[in-house]
Amino acid sequence: QKPTNKTYLSFIYLKIWKLFGKRMSVVGGEKGNWNAIKEGFNGSVGRTPLIRLSKLSQETGCNILAKAELQNPGGSVKDRAAYFIIKDAEEKGLLKPGGTVVEGTAGNTGIGMAHVCNASGYKLVIFMPDTQSKEKIDLLRSLGADVRPVPAVPFNNPDNYNHQARRHAESLPNAIWGNQFDNVANREGHFLVCD
Repeated sequence: QKPTNKTYLSFIYLKIWKLFGKRMSVVGGEKGNWNAIKEGFNGSVGRTPLIRLSKLSQETGCNILAKAELQNPGGSVKDRAAYFIIKDAEEKGLLKPGGTVVEGTAGNTGIGMAHVCNASGYKLVIFMPDTQSKEKIDLLRSLGADVRPVPAVPFNNPDNYNHQARRHAESLPNAIWGNQFDNVANREGHFLVCD
């Protein structure tokens, strides 16, 4: 039976924990305090519990843990990616108060970015393939994003939604292109907790 995307993501998190568990921090103190009051949307991102999978742990003789990313405030692992991409740009001085975040996305990272931008006071411009659902576009717009559907073309075409997002960000003052696919902050956010 072919695994679903959710199964595959769970597998990835299990593998990450197994490989890098010693580098990952426990949130909220020694045993994790996930009931503590968080500071707004951004203060809640990444502070998701690890769940011990008892039966698998018993059968394998080692602790098998799953990271419950669905408990991010926007309900997605993409909240973590969005938060760390924006936080990294702030720390590098690339994004200042009132600035604009521009991203090329098919949806879920854009939704996470919309939440983080709302919480941080930034404008958000999303370039996405026009093949995405009306519901996804409407959701992004309801979250305050300026959504720009563009014709779906291959990545090697200069009019690919990602390239258009980059060019638009470069044309604006105080703006960044999130560059989710190549931004190292996206990856590093999965090994860190929010501070």
